[in-house]
Amino acid sequence: MLLAACGKKEEQPQAIPIPLSEVGQTEHTHEGETPAEQAPTQGATISGTIDIDANLRGKFMGDETLFIMARVARGSGEGGPPVAVLRATSFRFPFRYTLSQQNVMMEGMPFEGPLNISVRVDKDGNPMTRNSGDLVGSYGRNPAQVGDAGVDIVINEILK
Repeated sequence: MLLAACGKKEEQPQAIPIPLSEVGQTEHTHEGETPAEQAPTQGATISGTIDIDANLRGKFMGDETLFIMARVARGSGEGGPPVAVLRATSFRFPFRYTLSQQNVMMEGMPFEGPLNISVRVDKDGNPMTRNSGDLVGSYGRNPAQVGDAGVDIVINEILK
């Protein structure tokens, strides 16, 4: 990251909605923004802020990928495969996010709850892997409902 005071442009966080069929998509938006042509329907979102526990800040290198996942709530577990995923690169904490129909993994699947929300700071950037050293967290009051704001998450665990 370059300092604006030196006359250099500061790098901005990039959030990328990724249907599984489009992993590797190159369209980027800045933190808290969505492309105008894909703006989510008002109220049909889940939003909040993601932060990292102070004890894990030293494990965050800054070149990882952040995955924010919504899974159908099923009993006490995390649920099945993700209904919706948001991928962010070049991000920093705290990170504001919004999940919506735009982030749904399979075309035609509705973005509706209840949904368990979890996050992973992924070292290899691959949404299909969960590796030792990845950092994870989940919403403390899962499940969330579509329309909920303040679905805040603290990343507080390292995968073994």
